[in-house]
Amino acid sequence: MNFFLIGEIFDVTFNHKELNKKGNVFKAFEFFQKCLNEYTKKLPQIEQAKKIFEVYTKIRDIQLVRIVVENRDAANVLFAALNDRGKKLTALDLIKNQILAKLSDEIEKLENATNKKEILKKYFGYWNRNIAGKITKDNNTEQERFLRQIYNAYRKMWLEQYPELKLEVAERANLLTMYETIINGENVSIRDFIDDLKQAAIFYSHVQYQDELLAETKVSFADLRHVDGTTSGTLLIYLLKNKGALQLTDKNFENICALLCNLFIRRLFTGKPRSNDLDDIFINFIAEIEKNSYTGKEIEENLRETLKAASADDESFAKALRENVYKGGASDDKTRFILEKIANAHLGANDKIDVWNKKQKWTIEHILPQTINAKKQTEKLDDDWIKMLGGEEAKALEIQREYVHKLGNLTLTKYNSALSNKTFTAKKEATDKKTNAPIGLKILSDTDGLNSYVFAQKVWTPKQIEERTENLIEEIIKIFAWKKNLSNQKAAHF
Repeated sequence: MNFFLIGEIFDVTFNHKELNKKGNVFKAFEFFQKCLNEYTKKLPQIEQAKKIFEVYTKIRDIQLVRIVVENRDAANVLFAALNDRGKKLTALDLIKNQILAKLSDEIEKLENATNKKEILKKYFGYWNRNIAGKITKDNNTEQERFLRQIYNAYRKMWLEQYPELKLEVAERANLLTMYETIINGENVSIRDFIDDLKQAAIFYSHVQYQDELLAETKVSFADLRHVDGTTSGTLLIYLLKNKGALQLTDKNFENICALLCNLFIRRLFTGKPRSNDLDDIFINFIAEIEKNSYTGKEIEENLRETLKAASADDESFAKALRENVYKGGASDDKTRFILEKIANAHLGANDKIDVWNKKQKWTIEHILPQTINAKKQTEKLDDDWIKMLGGEEAKALEIQREYVHKLGNLTLTKYNSALSNKTFTAKKEATDKKTNAPIGLKILSDTDGLNSYVFAQKVWTPKQIEERTENLIEEIIKIFAWKKNLSNQKAAHF
């Protein structure tokens, strides 16, 4: 659409220089111009004009209402009431509204500040960029977790700073109330409070997303994210905040991460502890640290006993690992995680694999294929699997359904699509047609302990799958054992 067509229709003259001086006005103009272009670009000019008049008519029907209130408190009440009739505000919206309202009042009362607007602008920027901006998943669940973990991790410090306030442990039901208690506290400096939130948000983002390196510790929490372990964020944020006072080293953090991974990987397979119990475990342990003045190695050792008591024992863990590992949630990630740890326990430092690196493209391979019905496939190779499993298609399919998702039938490969439902022998010996380099199960078999058993077999039946399942379970129990000396836990690389 011609740039000046809108001006011609509405008898408006555009002064580009003037618009440029008013940056936001010009940006708004460009935005609506782009929308109108998209709306009308495929139409003849006369049709474009008609569409624009339709938009213009709807705009003319809009009514603007100006409401003037006496003070900021009244404005906040009005704001909440009006929004209650539209899209429901999130917890972060409501807290932001109260914080920034009190911030404006606090800055206005400053006696010596000549640049009050700049101070206000700076703290508005902190909220948008350094606090709310640290949440990558902008939904209610993530916002509530963000606010709850930060509050519970910093609660002791705020109790010390503001002893007159009654600050209970934050749960979903009282989350807003606890924040409002601080915000409206008579002796609370909102600027100090925002600075606390800013620091806490950095710790949160490091635990949840690791979007930046921390001076406090170089430890990565990636393994915890892979096993859905970021519920422990409350504890980790507390430990990061108080690292110096608690005499924690990076090695302590590595061992703490290993302990937490033990809890969460067992939980993914067994369902113990329950989701509702996790927050209490970590909040109660923070209280235990404070009560007993634990530091350094004491924190590590007592956390091990706490998590071990809350976790599934070895027998329950092994029982769950014998079942269909795709049973329950996050099955692909939890299985890739343990297969990677088994492989890396046998590999040198320079040979370790990273199944989370998208460039390396490691995926789970079902040795006994997920589809072996020859009648539904064009490849005759399926017949070889049927013969290996007894010769009768119905019986082979029954075995396949029972064993295909057993741990012993799973491995890692970079060439999942190339292996597909090839024969067992072909999967072991597969090579790249151009380079003749191995792409089958031989890739790791000489060194990793993951495929060495597989590669030594001539057939692949329930007997081999069950034997390999038990072999892998024995190794997994060792890797994720509740060891006192976690430095010997070879596969726990963070």
